[in-house]
Amino acid sequence: MNARAAIAETMETLRSGKWDDGRAISGHVDHCYEMEEKINADPTMSIGKLNRWLGWIQCTLCLCTCATLGEMKQINRKHAND
Repeated sequence: MNARAAIAETMETLRSGKWDDGRAISGHVDHCYEMEEKINADPTMSIGKLNRWLGWIQCTLCLCTCATLGEMKQINRKHAND
């Protein structure tokens, strides 16, 4: 799986601005942006860590109602064979 591509697409969904900011999740969203910066700054990050961070980011999108679990699964399937 190309976790970096899945993360990039997931972050694009977050940037779409369709999330419910009325919930107490802004800290989680900010953390996703921080994680993205660290991912982009470290081309040697292990696939295991990338996958864990992808899971965190996708969970945050589901939590903030920006996306459904099904949509996150679609992103993962799309990049499964990259």
